[in-house]
Amino acid sequence: MSTRGNIHIDRALSAFSLKYRNGAFVSDIIVPRVDVAKESDKYFVYGRQDFRSSQDIRADKADTNFIDSWKIESTPTYTCVEHSLADLVSDRERKNADEPLSPDFDVTENLTNMISLNREKRVADTLTATATFATSGNYVTLSGDEQWNDAGFDSASSVNAIEVRVDTAKEAIRGAIGRDPNTIIIPAAVAKVVKRDPAVRELLKYTNSTLLVNGDLPPTLWNMKVVVPGGVYDSAEEGQTFSGTDIWGRHVLLAYVASNPRTPRTMTLGLTFQSQARQTSKWREDGRKSDAVEVSEILVEKVVCEYCGYLIRNAIA
Repeated sequence: MSTRGNIHIDRALSAFSLKYRNGAFVSDIIVPRVDVAKESDKYFVYGRQDFRSSQDIRADKADTNFIDSWKIESTPTYTCVEHSLADLVSDRERKNADEPLSPDFDVTENLTNMISLNREKRVADTLTATATFATSGNYVTLSGDEQWNDAGFDSASSVNAIEVRVDTAKEAIRGAIGRDPNTIIIPAAVAKVVKRDPAVRELLKYTNSTLLVNGDLPPTLWNMKVVVPGGVYDSAEEGQTFSGTDIWGRHVLLAYVASNPRTPRTMTLGLTFQSQARQTSKWREDGRKSDAVEVSEILVEKVVCEYCGYLIRNAIA
């Protein structure tokens, strides 16, 4: 009598393997990349003279009113930093790997994902810190029944309602730059609370059916592009049990992001000055009988106009 043990020898499946993949990263949306020639340099920041109203009536035969219509307010600097990670693929690993494993591909992909994760966390840490913003008028920290998932939260409050908070943020940005924000970052955990808010659902059900169709927030909300980052990172110490933590936390960010930041005169919350785009290098380590794989990029993320952003910290508990 045959049994499974003598008619089949267990081996790795070639058509399936389990690999964890992170959620959506949004750093390239909120701080888009611009290529620069040098790793460090300066850039011009204009003043806001053209926001000032000036006397422009001229009497017959009188001199016109000469004003100081423009000036350079400052010349901040940027300094790019190289971010790189490398790993080895040994000849023995390559020779002994069963399908669908591909050590060269897997190492390259994992290094790229780790570089991307580090960038996302740098951007999130900067843009969710109150110290980043120009004044205390450009951020608010919620607590207790102000938080949108608190049992005592009043969705219809004239002070704490979600739309009221958003309108306050929009006015703070418009009052500083003359334009409403066009982008709102709502992390996945916060988005799940926002979509269930009675006032928000009431607002959307007559104007946008997508909330009722797919259960998620629509791509545009309060006349802003909705960006929902979903990435997590392991906040546990190395070697400890995995602890997935939202990269963007429980905070909401409103921002004015230029549609084309690659112009000499632009206004936007942040930019990524990039002197070397992400690249993969490979070289032989003969002594280790391995090939080294490196993924690297040279760049720096920088807030260039803090008035273009407003942070709602701890939107949910």
